[in-house]
Amino acid sequence: MLNVMSYKHRLIRRTQIKRSDGERIGGNSETVCDSEIFDDDDFYQQILRDLIEKKTTNTSDPIEMSRQWIQIQQLRQKRSKKKVVDTKASKGRKIRYVVIPKLVNYFPSTPETVKWSHEMRNQLFQSLFTSSVF
Repeated sequence: MLNVMSYKHRLIRRTQIKRSDGERIGGNSETVCDSEIFDDDDFYQQILRDLIEKKTTNTSDPIEMSRQWIQIQQLRQKRSKKKVVDTKASKGRKIRYVVIPKLVNYFPSTPETVKWSHEMRNQLFQSLFTSSVF
């Protein structure tokens, strides 16, 4: 694989070869290589051949056969597992919320029981912010 990747320019040129019979609209039909073509059929076919070869090899080794059987069983289990879904939680019948730790046991302040008039507030602020010179 490293040997193939070392010739990156050659590898890219192999994917840009025109292999189909159809004509490209707006391009030169006589050129063999085109930078706007990407055809990786040979790579795909090689991967497919490897996969078929791997799956069709018959082995008489009982350990290898048991490993393959376990792998197949695990794949079947992954496909057949159903998700656990609470059916009564749909259509707004169940409240979903996230607990925020900083707000646990938070109690908002209550409104004032004594009503201050506008004049009383002014008097308070004047007493706080006026400078008294002795």
